[in-house]
Amino acid sequence: MKRKFGWFLLQLLLIPFPAIFLLQIFFIFVNALNLPALSADSDSVWRLFLPLPGELSSKIVFLLFTGWLVALIYLEIYAAFGARFPYRRTLVNLRFGPPMSFFFAMVFVFVFDAGMIEYSKYRIRQYVGDASERVAEPDFYPHSDYRGWCGNGITERESELYFATAAAGIDDPRPTVRARSFLMTQRVRDFFNGGDLDAYRRVLEKNLQRFGGARAFAGDPGRRFRLP
Repeated sequence: MKRKFGWFLLQLLLIPFPAIFLLQIFFIFVNALNLPALSADSDSVWRLFLPLPGELSSKIVFLLFTGWLVALIYLEIYAAFGARFPYRRTLVNLRFGPPMSFFFAMVFVFVFDAGMIEYSKYRIRQYVGDASERVAEPDFYPHSDYRGWCGNGITERESELYFATAAAGIDDPRPTVRARSFLMTQRVRDFFNGGDLDAYRRVLEKNLQRFGGARAFAGDPGRRFRLP
């Protein structure tokens, strides 16, 4: 009996370990319910989000977590003091499922982000260095590994990841490559925070100096190609 009671106390002391990971999973799940409700236009990545009220989000997380905790404690008591316990697999999943799920999810997200970032850089290089004479705005949006809610963070991270790749064609002798390089820097520049303002100014000045025809692609040079 003492051995069973000691094992039961040990399992209770270990509950906070999976609980930490489970709370993170539940908060991620609840945040994922804030689905995009409206798009500025069909080609835009910007969305209007209608988030769940803070109290409702907290209640959902609390109910899910409480259900897991009650089920785990009940099964721990049953396993420690019951004559027969037919739910060992369920108990193992409740014990180790949260940390293992969190671990594998983090590995998957890390690998996915790394692959998508490299693929986005590849697409930028393909777009900028295209041999055609056609110059059009890029029809894709590079992948960002920023998962916060702030627009400032989104543009800052995109600039960190892709601005140098986008601006690599600005010294190319072909004017169409320079024009596409400039258009790509427009797409990925940190226009909220201005963290890449000096680099963007150099790209813009060099493009206008070496390729006066860039204004023809602007449509409205006074609005879109004005120096910050």
